[in-house]
Amino acid sequence: MGCLVQSDEMRGRIERILREYQQKAKLEKHGLSHRRKILLAGPPGTGKTLTAAVLAGELGLPLFTIMMDKIVTKFMGETSAKLRQIFDVIQERRGVYLFDEFDAIGGERSRENDVGEMRRVLNAFLQFIERDSSDSLIVAATNNPAFWTKRFSGALTTCCITTCRKRPRSNG
Repeated sequence: MGCLVQSDEMRGRIERILREYQQKAKLEKHGLSHRRKILLAGPPGTGKTLTAAVLAGELGLPLFTIMMDKIVTKFMGETSAKLRQIFDVIQERRGVYLFDEFDAIGGERSRENDVGEMRRVLNAFLQFIERDSSDSLIVAATNNPAFWTKRFSGALTTCCITTCRKRPRSNG
């Protein structure tokens, strides 16, 4: 965690996720579950991918990065089929799964010029997240926190907002 630069509030949220995951048996004994579905949101360069890597490292789990913009295809139904395959792997192999560039499927669902495929992909993605019962940590990274936090905070049980900005590089 030492490589992350974040506010005390953000550090506390990350530490809570780690602590809950490490003490999941104790939580389950009391009928509770640990947070496993996380939204990391903030402008580009604020450490979302690094935060996912730190979570994986601290938990001793492999980090798998799924570039959402790379799995979207032009063929009807193919993107949802790829998502199903990914969630099958999530069920079988424990790890931290980072869905990077989450915005690729998150266009406005009510746009008139939308042919409906991206709405179906987004709905399928959210259903896969809600149904997931694996022991993996699912992390979605977005550059558009306002859109995602207000619409999908129910599917992603924890919302971590990265707010640190890149420091300008010095010329010396």
